[in-house]
Amino acid sequence: MSEYINNCFCCGYYLVRRYKRLVNDIFPQNPLHGLDRNNLERLRFYAVRKPEKLDKAFRYLCEKISRYLNNRNRPYVILGITAMDDIVKSCYQLLNIFVDDYLETLRLVLEERDDLELIEHAVASFESFCEIREEAPNYQRNYQFFVHRFTALCYYHDEMDKNKLRCLGLRGHHALFRKTANDELQNDAWKYMDQIVPSIIFNMEVAEQNQSQEATTTTVSPANVIIKNEQMTNEETSTLADIIFRDIFNRAHRTTIFTGMSNLLNFLKKSFRIELQRSKGSPKYPDEHKFQAAVISGIDDFAENLPDFQMMEIIQCIASSLPTLYQNTEEHASEFNSNFRLQLLLLKTIQKITTQYQSEKSSEAISTLTTFPHQLFDPLIKLISSPEVEFRLLALEIIQLLVDRWHYADRLSKIRIFQDISQLGLPTGTKRSRLSDIPFMKKFGHQFRSQLYKCILFENNTKKIFYAIYCLMNIVTLEANDPDVLVDVIHFCFEIQSVIIKMMDEDQRKLPKTNYYGIHALIAAYFNLMSKLYDINQFSDHVDQRMKINLKQPFNEENKNGHVPLRNSPS
Repeated sequence: MSEYINNCFCCGYYLVRRYKRLVNDIFPQNPLHGLDRNNLERLRFYAVRKPEKLDKAFRYLCEKISRYLNNRNRPYVILGITAMDDIVKSCYQLLNIFVDDYLETLRLVLEERDDLELIEHAVASFESFCEIREEAPNYQRNYQFFVHRFTALCYYHDEMDKNKLRCLGLRGHHALFRKTANDELQNDAWKYMDQIVPSIIFNMEVAEQNQSQEATTTTVSPANVIIKNEQMTNEETSTLADIIFRDIFNRAHRTTIFTGMSNLLNFLKKSFRIELQRSKGSPKYPDEHKFQAAVISGIDDFAENLPDFQMMEIIQCIASSLPTLYQNTEEHASEFNSNFRLQLLLLKTIQKITTQYQSEKSSEAISTLTTFPHQLFDPLIKLISSPEVEFRLLALEIIQLLVDRWHYADRLSKIRIFQDISQLGLPTGTKRSRLSDIPFMKKFGHQFRSQLYKCILFENNTKKIFYAIYCLMNIVTLEANDPDVLVDVIHFCFEIQSVIIKMMDEDQRKLPKTNYYGIHALIAAYFNLMSKLYDINQFSDHVDQRMKINLKQPFNEENKNGHVPLRNSPS
């Protein structure tokens, strides 16, 4: 008897239940002929007329697929999956009647770990099922197996069919997420984010620079992400992972967004710990570095799509996770270097997001006090007195970006002596103060000046740091636009001057000579700008006189443009 004969045409045929006969008849004698469409139509019509028989017919179909699977009869398994898809689409109103049998059958097929063709049909069927919008969702349904299986596919490492199976895992995750993410009764996807997110990030490898963009077959529509991948190439695994990752965060809830962000930061820290544990072996870890770059890229891309207030919360979230250096006096060099790299990476991420935030928010939208809650201000203000030059500079620039709502920084980025400040287009001293900004300096002014005092007296300060300090002092004064704040900053400058003059008079020489010049130039430029800006004639005349006395050479050559001569200043 041929192996393709599925139906018995003896007299006992008519003793078989009708729903079983209808199921048996859709399978041809030769699987190459495909499903019998006429008999499949009869089965659908029967299911619609007698919905009470649908669960029995579908269960019997699943039993046949299971037997074919046990007998390694792949062609009939594929036909059975196709038949299930057809019934699921046709009878979706009654999906809850047979969905458990459907998912159990897919589970059995997906467990065939080495069969790419069967897994591909199972994932495609699951994608079709996930597209169905159910009016009465069953919140007791469990997708745990599918999360675990798709995660395993995302990490598939055997060279044969590696990329295809990884893409199938990504597609499965995406289908499941799209089905459950926006349904309050079906929140399984959110439960397993600690598995879903790392498996997606793992596949977000940086593509080669010479990768052809025309070869990509994956397209995205703004309203709804649509993935078309009839034939996914090796290079498109990262593209698919990137699209899915973006879609996940676009669909995320308030609470879920920051849970996901915290998970990302934890994965990043774990990666650095793993790298540190392996440091006794090979000095290079390309896989970990790729993973770290992918996480940071994901955070950046995610933050770009958030509204202003959520972007600020993301900045706070990252700032609160900054590692603490010099906490342990017995800290090994490798541990210090690992924490140093992590902190530098997170600070650069904050700077990038802050730049985006500053470019999009309205200058009148929120006050400085709202912009700087203590969860963000405290870690940043401490970093401006860090012994590490890179941290000090980044912290100064981040604070500058957050405070500078009127974009003064571009006009105050260099230390200059101006004879005429009208070209700067700065507000005059008669402009009305923004009362909501004054409490910021009243509350944080002392802490700010204290940390800035430590920052300005570091021996390893560079010209960029002096420029950043000068710019920040001006921005804080202009943003507050309050006489008391101006007086406080002027007193701060006098105190710094007295300290460095005393250091030079006592010949202590704690600072390089170039630093003394740089600090004097910074303070002179600040006094010059503020005295002219607020039209304080006596103060302005005093500053001009002191400049003529202290600066040996007149304003010429490079001084013609208003630059304070810093020939000996740090590079």
